[in-house]
Amino acid sequence: MKNLVITGGNSGYFEYLVPFITSIRENDKLDNTVIVVCDNTIKGKWNKPGSFKKGGSFSLEQLEFFDKNKVEVVVFSKLLKENNFSTEIFDNIKTGHWAYPAKYIYCYLIAKNYRDRVEKVAFFDADIYIQKDISKIFGLINGDQIYLNHEFSKIGDSSYMTDWIKFSKEHLMIKSLDIINIQDEFNICTGFFAGKIDVFLRDINFAVVISSNPILAFHSDQPLMNILVYVYNFPYIELGEELVHMAHIERKDTRFENNTFIVKEKIPTAIHYHGPLREWVKSIIVEDYDADNNQPSLLEKIKFRIKKSLP
Repeated sequence: MKNLVITGGNSGYFEYLVPFITSIRENDKLDNTVIVVCDNTIKGKWNKPGSFKKGGSFSLEQLEFFDKNKVEVVVFSKLLKENNFSTEIFDNIKTGHWAYPAKYIYCYLIAKNYRDRVEKVAFFDADIYIQKDISKIFGLINGDQIYLNHEFSKIGDSSYMTDWIKFSKEHLMIKSLDIINIQDEFNICTGFFAGKIDVFLRDINFAVVISSNPILAFHSDQPLMNILVYVYNFPYIELGEELVHMAHIERKDTRFENNTFIVKEKIPTAIHYHGPLREWVKSIIVEDYDADNNQPSLLEKIKFRIKKSLP
């Protein structure tokens, strides 16, 4: 059976979707991967309700690219309507990012539609670049738990986590959680999660139910998964070094040779380039992209500022 890749985005995110989809197609040696893009837009801030866009956003030219690369595009509002899911819930949700809390919802609904047609499912953020056969990642997904990966940053350093804690501190259930004890744990990155189809549906459905609870206020996917893992001991399996999150990795530990990113002398199947290396990576993998390849990483900038402020 085939494997399913789900990602999300909209016309404004198309510049990331192009290299993501192209890199999968170039590294799908068995032609065994189904790709579905959920066209969705939810904007908002923690102190203001989210704004939910109904209808699609992609242009005809962009849709032609998807069609050429055998990508199914699902419009989020239509997906919700087809499943009798009221969009009114989004009018009252405070969200710090357009993707939240929609990610778990559309992942569940899309995977459900493919239940009898695929063996395994993986959600990838679109700012991920596949540079080896993607079957390597799916080949690792064999357990009966959800597969996750962590970043190289700590929970206490994550703005998604700290902003959520500030926003949620008045909620009854949040007050009882000892957040301080997990500040030094590695931040679970929900830019990737995967599992065998039945496991994926079970665990993502659970996440949808939890995230929609107004008492818990888990309206952001990273806080939800971090609390589930570190406070409630939610069972998961670490994917490992085949997918590397490049945020907080210093430039000196990464090099680009023969169209391949080498990270700490290893060649991962996929790199998640969100973070300080984003512009550098985009300049290499996006055609005609103009960027300063020598731009220092965020960590390098911080170290420079500290040295400059010392007496």
